[in-house]
Amino acid sequence: MIFLRKYMYLNDLIVKDMKTLFIKGLAFAAAVAAMASCTKDATEEEPAPVFPQLQSVTIQAGDQQSLNFTADKDWKLSIDKTTWCTFLDGEVETAQLSGLKGEVTVTVLVKDNGLDFNSDVAKLDLTLGNKTETIFEITRPGKAREVKLYAAVGDGELTEVEKLEFKWNVPEWGDPYMDQMKFAVVANYDWTVATPEKFTFSDKSWNEIPGVTGKAGVGPEGEGFNLTYINVNNDADAYEINGKLVVTDTEGKNPVEFDIVYPGYPETKVAIEPASLLGMFGMNFSIDGFVINKGFDQEEVTTDKEVNVSVKAKNMEYSVYKIANNDGKAVELGADSWLKISDDKKGGLKVSATQNTTGDREAYILVLPKALVKDFKIENFIDQYGYANYDYDGMFIKVTQKGVTVTKDFKALWGRTYADIKAVEFSKYPDFKDMTPSGLEYGSCDDNAYVIEITENDIIAHEQSSGALQFAPLGFPDGYYAFGGTADSHLYRMTPQSGDWNEKYIHDATLYTSKGSIHGLQIDPEQFVNTTEAGVTSKGLNGMVVFQFYKTAEDKQSYKSSATLVIVKK
Repeated sequence: MIFLRKYMYLNDLIVKDMKTLFIKGLAFAAAVAAMASCTKDATEEEPAPVFPQLQSVTIQAGDQQSLNFTADKDWKLSIDKTTWCTFLDGEVETAQLSGLKGEVTVTVLVKDNGLDFNSDVAKLDLTLGNKTETIFEITRPGKAREVKLYAAVGDGELTEVEKLEFKWNVPEWGDPYMDQMKFAVVANYDWTVATPEKFTFSDKSWNEIPGVTGKAGVGPEGEGFNLTYINVNNDADAYEINGKLVVTDTEGKNPVEFDIVYPGYPETKVAIEPASLLGMFGMNFSIDGFVINKGFDQEEVTTDKEVNVSVKAKNMEYSVYKIANNDGKAVELGADSWLKISDDKKGGLKVSATQNTTGDREAYILVLPKALVKDFKIENFIDQYGYANYDYDGMFIKVTQKGVTVTKDFKALWGRTYADIKAVEFSKYPDFKDMTPSGLEYGSCDDNAYVIEITENDIIAHEQSSGALQFAPLGFPDGYYAFGGTADSHLYRMTPQSGDWNEKYIHDATLYTSKGSIHGLQIDPEQFVNTTEAGVTSKGLNGMVVFQFYKTAEDKQSYKSSATLVIVKK
């Protein structure tokens, strides 16, 4: 029994030891297997992740956009400019997203935080495994620069415009004029405008300023709003100008241009300086060609022999004419005439006169712009009354030169119709071939005697308008009146030679010539015609009458006439 127990006890020990060895063997085998497995993983490398190709995307501030990419591993996405660029995860904004491999769509929100006029770029970085690359570059454009131009003419209200456009006012009478142009700039950034070429800027007080600046957002109603006046330079205002008003930021960058359109001087007008030359006194020279400054109460002979004249016409295209009044007809003076003009073709004229050995003389300097030259005819410059045509007012200068004293000739015309009557020298009138004026009538002036002849046709043609026959001696002193206040003060003598000439029809007359007004006599229409309700009929007057003209009462008393006029009615 004791042996059996010892045997059983020994057998249990053996079995127990074998079990332990078996278990240890299994553990060892497992450990070996495990070690083998670890050795295998350590020797095989994991495949590198494949990143999507970099994409550039532009998204405006305030917009959102979906972006798509493919991830071959579990992924993580992040943004570097989180102040203005975030992911939308449902309704939640976040700077990072992650997910499982596969096709991925994410939504990006771009905000306007810190937005200025410069663009900005945010990078979206993708992490796969232990590697990270940028797969999206998102550009947020800067905000647009906004500039508006406002302008007004004269007292008009400011309105938004696309350009500054100057316009001339051309009245029917008078000089052209241009209303003041004013402008203002409104921008969403601080700005500056330099003075354009050929223009100047001035403020409200008309002080010239070199340029204009303004603050962002200040509009026509805002405090600090800059209202600026723009003017064309005097040396450029004759020409057409297509300029630019350039608005930049305060650094002179980001220019925005507005057109400036200036039409040049009106094409049908000229400007002549000094303007005083266009007045009633015009330009005057002495016998010797010295300039005379003439006014109402003065007449000063200077030491100058040349007058400088400045001319302005559109694009400085003009023509200069020298025109004389030859018995009521306009004739152009040649280069060899007494009136000399040099023209630099740039608006500068120099005017002079040669020595005068004849009587007083006059001419006109006419300056026409190119637009009027084509249709201009010299003969149209003098009107029917013997004056410069008013159509050319402001374009001509009357030039006079004093000469030696000349007291010959007469001015004669039919009143109201202003039809001239040619006075013929006494010695050249056929009926007086072998006669002298004093032989015809005692006291006549032999060296200043003229004849005018009228016919029945002349009377009917001109007197039907109730005109009178008017005549006056030329060269008599200023202020001379042949027809005095009383018969005793008359400085003329009327002597009929034949026919029913009646002094009751004689009255005072003022005749107008290119040199001004002169005083003489008129024979009223009643001397020649009868006027009834049935019409005008001739009295059939024929014969001859002699008029003597005296400069002074003493000359009249002594029968010393200074001019004789014979009127012959045939």
